[in-house]
Amino acid sequence: MRPVPPRHVRRAGLLLLGLALATAAWGYGYQREEDPLLKAFKDALVHARKGDWDEVARDVEGLRWQVDELKGDVRVDFSGPLAEAVESRDPQRLAGALANLVYLALLQKFHWNDQEAIADYQKAKARLYSAEVYYVDVLDGNVNRIDRRDGTRRSERIKELLRVARKTLGSPGLFGAGSKPADPDAFRAATGEIRRLLGEAFPAFVKPE
Repeated sequence: MRPVPPRHVRRAGLLLLGLALATAAWGYGYQREEDPLLKAFKDALVHARKGDWDEVARDVEGLRWQVDELKGDVRVDFSGPLAEAVESRDPQRLAGALANLVYLALLQKFHWNDQEAIADYQKAKARLYSAEVYYVDVLDGNVNRIDRRDGTRRSERIKELLRVARKTLGSPGLFGAGSKPADPDAFRAATGEIRRLLGEAFPAFVKPE
């Protein structure tokens, strides 16, 4: 795992401080605003803006479950960068570190679907929906900003690939009628391209090897 350079938060954080989470139904039971990762993300940024770093530390400690899962699923130990961001008492650095964590959680959803070859439609759909919301709510604003700066179109392409990935899940049909098989290879290709584009947009993020 690579160390996090201090500059990565300057590149990732500014738009994240204005994050607003809308309400929508989660496929796995949460509403968007109740997802534990996004809720802790929002709470930590709000507390950082208020200068309440004791609360920030508690918010981040509440994300230990996510950090622990990532150690096994994507083989990244993100505990150090998170702790350093809290210790810095720099809201921009915190925003960047939390965005990096959400990026890793997005990759985790892809990993779970790859591991199971998207065999369970409902689970695969819920995980992909989670990944889409993580991207749209946390990462897309900065990808758009980078696109405007560099004349690229990564945001548009990532959203297109998310739609492609959705189609690869197939459909169980109605009582089996009209069912369509899943296409794990096409899912892997679409999400692999998303990984590549996100890697280009956020070169300083900590990433899986």
